[in-house]
Amino acid sequence: MVDFSHLKKQEAKTDESIDFVIHDLDGKPVLKVKPAMVEYNKEFRREVMRISENKRALRKASKSDDKELDFELYAKTVITGWDGVVDSKGKSVEFNVDNCKAYLSAVPKFVFSDLRQFCLDITNWVDEEIDTEEAAKN
Repeated sequence: MVDFSHLKKQEAKTDESIDFVIHDLDGKPVLKVKPAMVEYNKEFRREVMRISENKRALRKASKSDDKELDFELYAKTVITGWDGVVDSKGKSVEFNVDNCKAYLSAVPKFVFSDLRQFCLDITNWVDEEIDTEEAAKN
């Protein structure tokens, strides 16, 4: 039987939050994030299911409301904390869902797009690369 055990170390550590640094904003704030994928984030899956079950409300939602739903989804299930997020007076802002939704709606659109792309790339949660030479020896 062929041994593929070396591939196990490639498994994503999805129970951990990792840093998403916003290099394009002053102070380079850091968001602590989990994957935004239903197969890797149980809270995300539950919230997506809750939202999708409420089809009537979704039909009434306009394009701008879709963004608000995204902000709420990320604030509740993807972003778990932050460092370096400050208000307009430079005062540190406590992390909570309401503050997070407000922050996401205030940042430039491209920042949220970058965040979304980062959280959809499961390889960001993989620690090590496969050592193909070592694997070939096995």
